[in-house]
Amino acid sequence: MEAPKLIESIRLIDGQFYHLDLHSARMNRSCDALNITHETYDLEAYLSKYDYPKDGTYKCRILYDTRIKTIHFQHYWPKQVNSLQVVYADQIEYSIKTLQRNTLNYYHRLRRFRDDIVIVKNGFVTDSYYGNLLFLKNGNWYTPKTHLLGGVQRSYLLEQGLIEEMEIHVSDIRKFEKVKIINAMLDLDNGPEVDIMDVHVYF
Repeated sequence: MEAPKLIESIRLIDGQFYHLDLHSARMNRSCDALNITHETYDLEAYLSKYDYPKDGTYKCRILYDTRIKTIHFQHYWPKQVNSLQVVYADQIEYSIKTLQRNTLNYYHRLRRFRDDIVIVKNGFVTDSYYGNLLFLKNGNWYTPKTHLLGGVQRSYLLEQGLIEEMEIHVSDIRKFEKVKIINAMLDLDNGPEVDIMDVHVYF
């Protein structure tokens, strides 16, 4: 049986990769969780021997399973996100970053004319289509405990004490001031922020 194709996206700015230790750890965890026999991934050592762009902002996209199959560099510009649509997906699972995103794609299409989605599972907020979520209240950022994917940026911000975990029920959304999307390419400074009144919640 062929191993599922896994992906990892890494931020590269002016020749500097970000959070390679966390990305390497997630790649190894993902393979172990799927019982894929694999080489031990050490991206810092691997990429140091690779010819990569030294000027500008890029998304480094790695396709891998038992070994790294392809590496692709693409110029990166953040998408503009001004509105979010709550969607309900009680059966959704996406704890490992794979090429298989059909379920996520289905729920993303339900956003209508909004820019992205807030996925709610069993009443609790999880992630958006593009990344993990942060919610602002009284100057502090909180991220849902009930996230789907353990994002690298999310892990880093938690380790640094810059955000806190919290269970956020869909009925709590209006108690916050703003929502921010984060992922490997979007950090606490450049992640798009959406006013809470532009999060469209339907019960």
